[in-house]
Amino acid sequence: MITGQQLSQDQKEKLKKAAWLLLLLLGLILIFAYLGSDISSSEPKSQPLGDYSIWRVVFTVAVLLALFYFGARLYQKKVIQPENGTIRVLSRQYLDTKHYLALIEVEDERLLIGVSDASINLLKTVSTGADDSEDFSKLLQKAGGDESE
Repeated sequence: MITGQQLSQDQKEKLKKAAWLLLLLLGLILIFAYLGSDISSSEPKSQPLGDYSIWRVVFTVAVLLALFYFGARLYQKKVIQPENGTIRVLSRQYLDTKHYLALIEVEDERLLIGVSDASINLLKTVSTGADDSEDFSKLLQKAGGDESE
């Protein structure tokens, strides 16, 4: 199973766009199916506007809203996992599109790791005594400064 932390930001965006496209296509299919529209016919169909056609439109909108709601819930459950595990990503600093540094916390220990397409490397163990309000750049400078000593 793929969790939210295993997907990169680009992959999440592509998945989100694919979900919206699928929802749009399903909506169009439902609209054409329930309204009985024939795309290939060039002559207009005359139907009296009555209670039946209004209920079909209301039903179609309700189905689309339900699809949107359940699609959003499925997206949140499958892609955006709550961070309640023992591993937390505290911050990311992208170096380019495929490489970034990440500050993670594993069981009360902070680790600075380098991530690329091919590998994940431990760069530095950062002391946990650091203040939580410190931003990533300060911690990165602190970790870099410790190596030169």
